[in-house]
Amino acid sequence: MEDLDTAQWYVLQVMSGQENRVQKSLLYACQQNEAEGIENGIIEIVIPTERIEERRSSGRGGKGGKVVRDRKLYPGYVLMKVRLYDEQDQLIPDTWALIKETQGVIGFIGGDQPVPLSDEEVEAMRNQNQDENQPAKPPVDFTVGQSVIIRDNSGAFDNIEASVVSIDRVHQLLKVAVNMFGSMTIVELGCGQVDRP
Repeated sequence: MEDLDTAQWYVLQVMSGQENRVQKSLLYACQQNEAEGIENGIIEIVIPTERIEERRSSGRGGKGGKVVRDRKLYPGYVLMKVRLYDEQDQLIPDTWALIKETQGVIGFIGGDQPVPLSDEEVEAMRNQNQDENQPAKPPVDFTVGQSVIIRDNSGAFDNIEASVVSIDRVHQLLKVAVNMFGSMTIVELGCGQVDRP
Protein backbone atom coordinates (compact mmCIF):
# COMPACT_ATOMS: atom_id res chain seq x y z
CA MET A 1 0.00 0.00 0.00
CA GLU A 2 2.93 2.35 0.52
CA ASP A 3 3.60 2.20 -3.22
CA LEU A 4 0.18 3.68 -3.94
CA ASP A 5 1.17 6.81 -2.01
CA THR A 6 3.41 7.69 -4.96
CA ALA A 7 0.45 7.65 -7.37
CA GLN A 8 -0.19 10.96 -9.10
CA TRP A 9 -2.81 12.43 -11.39
CA TYR A 10 -2.12 12.54 -15.12
CA VAL A 11 -4.07 13.60 -18.20
CA LEU A 12 -4.63 10.78 -20.66
CA GLN A 13 -5.50 11.77 -24.22
CA VAL A 14 -8.02 9.46 -25.86
CA MET A 15 -9.91 9.40 -29.12
CA SER A 16 -12.77 11.87 -28.97
CA GLY A 17 -16.00 10.14 -28.07
CA GLN A 18 -14.12 7.16 -26.60
CA GLU A 19 -13.70 8.54 -23.05
CA ASN A 20 -16.29 6.25 -21.44
CA ARG A 21 -15.10 3.20 -23.37
CA VAL A 22 -11.48 3.79 -22.33
CA GLN A 23 -12.53 4.26 -18.71
CA LYS A 24 -14.53 1.01 -18.71
CA SER A 25 -11.77 -0.92 -20.50
CA LEU A 26 -9.11 0.20 -18.04
CA LEU A 27 -11.31 -0.52 -15.01
CA TYR A 28 -12.09 -3.98 -16.39
CA ALA A 29 -8.37 -4.67 -17.02
CA CYS A 30 -7.62 -3.57 -13.44
CA GLN A 31 -10.21 -6.00 -12.07
CA GLN A 32 -8.79 -8.83 -14.18
CA ASN A 33 -5.25 -8.07 -12.99
CA GLU A 34 -6.34 -7.91 -9.36
CA ALA A 35 -8.03 -11.29 -9.72
CA GLU A 36 -4.70 -12.67 -10.96
CA GLY A 37 -2.76 -10.96 -8.16
CA ILE A 38 -1.13 -8.43 -10.50
CA GLU A 39 -0.67 -4.89 -9.15
CA ASN A 40 -1.21 -2.27 -11.84
CA GLY A 41 -1.04 0.96 -9.84
CA ILE A 42 -4.25 2.48 -11.27
CA ILE A 43 -6.19 4.12 -8.45
CA GLU A 44 -8.91 6.20 -10.12
CA ILE A 45 -10.11 7.24 -13.57
CA VAL A 46 -12.29 10.35 -13.91
CA ILE A 47 -14.10 11.99 -16.82
CA PRO A 48 -14.88 15.58 -15.71
CA THR A 49 -18.39 16.65 -16.72
CA GLU A 50 -20.76 19.57 -16.28
CA ARG A 51 -24.54 19.60 -16.12
CA ILE A 52 -26.18 21.38 -19.02
CA GLU A 53 -29.78 22.06 -19.91
CA GLU A 54 -31.01 21.35 -23.41
CA ARG A 55 -34.34 21.95 -25.04
CA ARG A 56 -35.82 18.91 -26.72
CA SER A 57 -38.39 19.14 -29.44
CA SER A 58 -41.46 16.95 -29.00
CA GLY A 59 -42.29 16.86 -32.68
CA ARG A 60 -44.66 18.81 -34.87
CA GLY A 61 -46.53 21.59 -33.19
CA GLY A 62 -45.75 20.33 -29.68
CA LYS A 63 -43.75 22.20 -27.12
CA GLY A 64 -40.44 20.60 -26.26
CA GLY A 65 -39.24 20.15 -22.74
CA LYS A 66 -35.94 20.89 -21.08
CA VAL A 67 -33.60 18.00 -20.41
CA VAL A 68 -30.60 18.10 -18.09
CA ARG A 69 -27.62 15.96 -19.10
CA ASP A 70 -23.91 15.69 -18.39
CA ARG A 71 -21.47 17.03 -20.98
CA LYS A 72 -17.77 16.26 -20.97
CA LEU A 73 -15.72 19.29 -19.94
CA TYR A 74 -12.62 18.13 -21.79
CA PRO A 75 -13.61 15.97 -24.77
CA GLY A 76 -10.77 13.65 -25.70
CA TYR A 77 -9.19 13.67 -22.23
CA VAL A 78 -9.47 11.53 -19.10
CA LEU A 79 -7.94 12.17 -15.67
CA MET A 80 -6.13 9.21 -14.18
CA LYS A 81 -4.58 8.69 -10.76
CA VAL A 82 -1.90 6.07 -11.25
CA ARG A 83 1.50 5.01 -10.01
CA LEU A 84 3.53 5.27 -13.24
CA TYR A 85 7.05 5.54 -11.81
CA ASP A 86 9.03 3.27 -9.51
CA GLU A 87 11.41 4.31 -6.72
CA GLN A 88 14.17 5.03 -9.28
CA ASP A 89 11.85 7.34 -11.28
CA GLN A 90 11.62 4.81 -14.11
CA LEU A 91 8.33 4.12 -15.88
CA ILE A 92 6.77 0.87 -14.68
CA PRO A 93 6.59 -1.19 -17.90
CA ASP A 94 3.51 -3.29 -17.03
CA THR A 95 1.41 -0.28 -16.01
CA TRP A 96 2.63 1.73 -18.99
CA ALA A 97 1.80 -1.11 -21.41
CA LEU A 98 -1.64 -1.76 -19.88
CA ILE A 99 -2.63 1.88 -20.40
CA LYS A 100 -0.98 2.51 -23.79
CA GLU A 101 -2.36 -0.70 -25.31
CA THR A 102 -5.96 0.06 -24.34
CA GLN A 103 -8.07 0.66 -27.43
CA GLY A 104 -8.86 4.36 -27.88
CA VAL A 105 -5.85 5.63 -25.92
CA ILE A 106 -3.57 8.09 -27.73
CA GLY A 107 -1.14 8.77 -24.89
CA PHE A 108 -0.37 10.90 -21.88
CA ILE A 109 0.11 14.64 -21.95
CA GLY A 110 3.88 14.86 -21.89
CA GLY A 111 4.40 11.88 -24.21
CA ASP A 112 6.88 9.30 -22.95
CA GLN A 113 7.53 11.44 -19.85
CA PRO A 114 3.98 12.12 -18.57
CA VAL A 115 3.58 15.34 -16.62
CA PRO A 116 1.65 14.99 -13.36
CA LEU A 117 -1.05 17.46 -12.32
CA SER A 118 -1.05 19.13 -8.93
CA ASP A 119 -3.77 18.16 -6.46
CA GLU A 120 -5.12 21.72 -6.72
CA GLU A 121 -5.50 21.44 -10.51
CA VAL A 122 -7.34 18.14 -10.18
CA GLU A 123 -9.67 19.45 -7.45
CA ALA A 124 -10.49 22.51 -9.57
CA MET A 125 -11.39 20.28 -12.53
CA ARG A 126 -13.42 17.86 -10.44
CA ASN A 127 -15.34 20.54 -8.53
CA GLN A 128 -16.48 22.57 -11.52
CA ASN A 129 -19.86 20.93 -11.42
CA GLN A 130 -20.25 19.38 -7.97
CA ASP A 131 -22.93 21.72 -6.61
CA GLU A 132 -26.23 19.90 -7.17
CA ASN A 133 -28.20 23.04 -6.22
CA GLN A 134 -26.54 25.02 -8.98
CA PRO A 135 -28.82 25.27 -12.02
CA ALA A 136 -27.67 23.45 -15.12
CA LYS A 137 -26.00 25.63 -17.74
CA PRO A 138 -27.46 25.91 -21.20
CA PRO A 139 -25.02 24.62 -23.82
CA VAL A 140 -23.26 27.27 -25.89
CA ASP A 141 -22.85 25.59 -29.20
CA PHE A 142 -24.12 28.34 -31.44
CA THR A 143 -22.10 30.15 -34.08
CA VAL A 144 -22.19 33.73 -35.32
CA GLY A 145 -24.53 33.99 -38.31
CA GLN A 146 -26.57 30.94 -37.30
CA SER A 147 -30.37 31.19 -37.46
CA VAL A 148 -32.25 30.57 -34.21
CA ILE A 149 -35.83 30.72 -32.94
CA ILE A 150 -36.45 32.81 -29.83
CA ARG A 151 -38.21 30.86 -27.04
CA ASP A 152 -39.11 31.54 -23.40
CA ASN A 153 -39.03 35.28 -23.94
CA SER A 154 -42.77 35.75 -23.30
CA GLY A 155 -42.55 39.02 -25.11
CA ALA A 156 -42.86 40.49 -28.56
CA PHE A 157 -40.03 38.31 -29.91
CA ASP A 158 -41.36 34.90 -28.84
CA ASN A 159 -41.26 32.31 -31.69
CA ILE A 160 -39.51 34.72 -34.06
CA GLU A 161 -36.50 33.72 -36.14
CA ALA A 162 -33.30 35.66 -35.51
CA SER A 163 -29.63 35.56 -36.46
CA VAL A 164 -26.81 35.25 -33.92
CA VAL A 165 -24.51 38.30 -34.05
CA SER A 166 -22.32 37.69 -30.97
CA ILE A 167 -21.73 35.05 -28.30
CA ASP A 168 -20.68 35.58 -24.67
CA ARG A 169 -19.59 32.08 -23.64
CA VAL A 170 -18.62 33.11 -20.12
CA HIS A 171 -22.05 34.52 -19.24
CA GLN A 172 -23.96 32.14 -21.57
CA LEU A 173 -25.51 35.06 -23.50
CA LEU A 174 -26.26 35.65 -27.17
CA LYS A 175 -26.98 38.83 -29.06
CA VAL A 176 -29.34 38.15 -31.92
CA ALA A 177 -30.63 40.33 -34.75
CA VAL A 178 -34.39 40.31 -35.22
CA ASN A 179 -36.10 41.79 -38.29
CA MET A 180 -39.02 43.83 -36.94
CA PHE A 181 -41.09 45.98 -39.30
CA GLY A 182 -38.28 46.24 -41.84
CA SER A 183 -35.46 47.16 -39.45
CA MET A 184 -33.00 45.04 -37.50
CA THR A 185 -33.23 45.05 -33.70
CA ILE A 186 -30.52 43.53 -31.50
CA VAL A 187 -31.79 41.49 -28.55
CA GLU A 188 -29.66 39.94 -25.79
CA LEU A 189 -30.86 36.53 -24.60
CA GLY A 190 -29.67 33.63 -22.50
CA CYS A 191 -28.54 30.63 -24.53
CA GLY A 192 -31.44 28.63 -23.10
CA GLN A 193 -33.92 31.08 -24.59
CA VAL A 194 -33.23 30.12 -28.21
CA ASP A 195 -33.58 26.97 -30.28
CA ARG A 196 -32.38 25.88 -33.65
CA PRO A 197 -35.07 26.24 -36.32
